[in-house]
Amino acid sequence: MNRYIPYGLFLLAVCTGCGGKSLRPSEYKKFVENEANGYVQKTESGPYALRCIYTPPDYMAVNELRSDDIDGGAFRQLKKEYEKMDSYALSITSADPRALERFQPYFSFYMQENVRKVCDGDTSECTAYHAEPFNAIKGEQYIHIGFPAAGCPSQTETILLKDTPFLSENVGFSFHKKELLTPEIQLNE
Repeated sequence: MNRYIPYGLFLLAVCTGCGGKSLRPSEYKKFVENEANGYVQKTESGPYALRCIYTPPDYMAVNELRSDDIDGGAFRQLKKEYEKMDSYALSITSADPRALERFQPYFSFYMQENVRKVCDGDTSECTAYHAEPFNAIKGEQYIHIGFPAAGCPSQTETILLKDTPFLSENVGFSFHKKELLTPEIQLNE
């Protein structure tokens, strides 16, 4: 179930929280992962809780460099590579880890066929897919997905999980990219 915050209130909260200053890379990563900032969408279907995070090129570069002391040149080079893809991270959890464990072959080898990105009526196939090893302790399956970066005039993209054997219905996550605030990241120049 999505909850909506009036746009003006949302902007005020985000701008006040950031104070108009740039964020350290670790703070930026937390900013993107914070549900209140619009990069995260959640839903439930049957026994499963699903969480999808839009991971923009800045996030991908920060995540790969894994430091609060990032060289600006290295960051820009990685960001340029990541700008070729629209990347997302999908987390699927269940209170009963066995419910997910039985779908491991599907997650590892076949799910990519059922993941699509829809924008302005155009559908893109998932071209980058990596399922992390199943975490039986947490009962979580974590999957990285990517699509070719293509012009999307409305900048509203929906990640669609369609006809999957573990969900009883199709599930979509909509991201309104033009409404997302992108704070500046502190880099060493």
